[in-house]
Amino acid sequence: MYRGREAEEEGHDARADRISRRSRPQHLLERYSELERESETAGLYEEALEARRLRLEQEASVVYWRERLSAVA
Repeated sequence: MYRGREAEEEGHDARADRISRRSRPQHLLERYSELERESETAGLYEEALEARRLRLEQEASVVYWRERLSAVA
């Protein structure tokens, strides 16, 4: 019985990890957008440019991996 519960927990952890990995890129994209807006509003233009650079890199990564996944499917 103990092994069954352990396997069940491992399965749950693996599922939660997969969901987390799927949502992480979108979360980063949203966070970089927020940082960009907040920095611009505060007059911190260098920080806003850095946040924009990170956001654009993340957008490119998201697009790349979505295209790769759709090509495989």
